[in-house]
Amino acid sequence: MDVLGRLGGENPFLGQRVLACFANSVEKLAILGQAREIVNFDVRPLDEVDFQMDIQNMDAMPDNSFDSFIALHVLNHVKDDQAALREILRVLRPGGKALLTVPYRAGERTVEMANMTEHYGAENLEKYGVGSYRRYGLGDVMERFANQFDLTVLEGRDTVSATHMKVFVLTKMIG
Repeated sequence: MDVLGRLGGENPFLGQRVLACFANSVEKLAILGQAREIVNFDVRPLDEVDFQMDIQNMDAMPDNSFDSFIALHVLNHVKDDQAALREILRVLRPGGKALLTVPYRAGERTVEMANMTEHYGAENLEKYGVGSYRRYGLGDVMERFANQFDLTVLEGRDTVSATHMKVFVLTKMIG
């Protein structure tokens, strides 16, 4: 929310058609409340989503069909984060923006997780492929994003916990 407030007139969701990779009811109200349309999905069959779809393969969505995309702390839970980034790029219209967050460690390299069931459990890993696959290094994740998008990195502050976190705004280049 802090970052959106500082984007001012450049709020990537204001009046936009948004594809959301599991935005819960609070996020839909607080972050996406000014969107024109929200299409909400998850790979798991959850009550709060419009339909079930894998971020790594969003064939149900046409090319260039969304103005904006949001995924908060998702990419570390998918097996092929590069496939997910390619799909985000494909479904965004030229000039479209994706707002992403991932857990990261500054000054460290990305590491594969030893226990992929750490966060979502063995059942979700087996049924849906949802696991804890990696812990990103800040430099690595910024490089991954910048390889396919114009990257803007903003520092957000959580007023409740008084912690800071980088929020990544990825823009699909025009032309």
